[in-house]
Amino acid sequence: MKKVEICINLDPVNDGVKVTEEERKPSKDAHGLVIATNGNYEEIGSQEVAHILKGLSETFDMDCMGNTPFVAVFNKKKVLRNEGHKYLAGSVLIVKEGEESIELLSSEELEQAKLAFISRLVALKMGDASFSAYEIG
Repeated sequence: MKKVEICINLDPVNDGVKVTEEERKPSKDAHGLVIATNGNYEEIGSQEVAHILKGLSETFDMDCMGNTPFVAVFNKKKVLRNEGHKYLAGSVLIVKEGEESIELLSSEELEQAKLAFISRLVALKMGDASFSAYEIG
């Protein structure tokens, strides 16, 4: 949503109409979770979730996160394969599987989703590099 301010302080250099984008904040109880294998995360709102899903529309894949209602959405082009297993190093979008579509997470579910994601991290080594990766499947 745009915020319109009219500032008149008898200052011809700075007076006038100022239009800015209001900061988008997730609603109190509707979130998507972007979480990375390095431990960083961000709670996002529905517009950001839609933007990510649109960006991944040609390359997305999903993983049901064990015995939880959560699904990890990620770029399938970034999947690593090793000894018959699939892994992802980077970030995923976590949402909840609904009956006919995905759903955003409640505040309580955010913490549960973080724990479910962290519980599926493994340590991988490729050459001299060691890193955490999310185990898919």
